[in-house]
Amino acid sequence: MFTFEIEFIHDNGNWAVITGASDGIGKEYALQLAKKGLNIVLVSRTLSKLELLATDIETKYKVSTKIVAFDASTDSPENYESIAKAINGLPVTVLINNVGQSHSIPVSFLETPEKEMHDILTINNTVTLKVTRVVTPFILETLEKDKKLRGLILSMGSFSGIFPSPLLATYSGSKFFLQGWSAALAGELKPKRIDVELMLSYLVTSAMSKKCW
Repeated sequence: MFTFEIEFIHDNGNWAVITGASDGIGKEYALQLAKKGLNIVLVSRTLSKLELLATDIETKYKVSTKIVAFDASTDSPENYESIAKAINGLPVTVLINNVGQSHSIPVSFLETPEKEMHDILTINNTVTLKVTRVVTPFILETLEKDKKLRGLILSMGSFSGIFPSPLLATYSGSKFFLQGWSAALAGELKPKRIDVELMLSYLVTSAMSKKCW
């Protein structure tokens, strides 16, 4: 499903941090990167799902895992501290910003519940930026120790961020934001050997999908 350049995982023993890792696209990223030999830090809300996935990955691919239970909708400082604590001292080379939220149903902007609007912006934008600020210094530290390596920061975008999507206005706008932010960050980090990419997905059946769609 996904392919990755070998320089992100050179010599194995390196780590990837994946948010929204327990289901859907995030889970697939975790499995594919583990198959390539990366150790995985699994970040998601539901501890029981993380524990099952960690066991599955370690059994199948003989790599190490760490888990961080993280409710992204809270935007709590303790969440980011828990990630920093989990990866302290680890040679991290990859960050996958996969956590995200859409609308419960397609709805006009004026009828969008305020909490839903707030959660979409918090999870898709604020949390993505804050997680990136936490993890990127660890990637830079790893690259400084091994000049053969490159780093990767990959965030999940959407076709709704390419074409304005009525009835998904807040979600669409949040993904537009990620495009501009990713492009700007790519310019800043390219000289430091970190590639910044935005994955544009189309219609994918996952835990975020709704039957009415």
